[in-house]
Amino acid sequence: MGICENNPEESYFANVQVPMYLAKAAKGRKLICFSSDQVYSGCDDDGPYAEENVKPANVYATHKLEMEQRVLDIEPSAVMLRAEWMYDMETTKDNYFTLLNKEKAVYFSSQEFRGITYLKEVARKYGIEFSDALDGVVRCAKDYKII
Repeated sequence: MGICENNPEESYFANVQVPMYLAKAAKGRKLICFSSDQVYSGCDDDGPYAEENVKPANVYATHKLEMEQRVLDIEPSAVMLRAEWMYDMETTKDNYFTLLNKEKAVYFSSQEFRGITYLKEVARKYGIEFSDALDGVVRCAKDYKII
């Protein structure tokens, strides 16, 4: 998220504009977008949070929430998956999982209790199960609270 804070224009392009282009290209096909549980990051209560109880606290979260709204305006049958920390095993970039396997210190916020989301598992499990009956925002995470 620090990258987004330092480069808000690039964040906007990647997190809002590109998904909007995909929504326009979908032309009625089922579109599934990954959003983020960070849209709850500024909530004052302890959670768990309802889908409509959002309060982004950073540039990344603000852009993800705007993406959800704009994509759903373009393609109302789209699904927005609000996932927790996302990772993929087949990446060269550091992520939650790869950092844990390194022999150096890893620092995380003491203010959050969150799970992690393995992208391929979600795609395998939910990709087949999404039907035309499901649309809108879906929280793809376990209940957690921000303290």
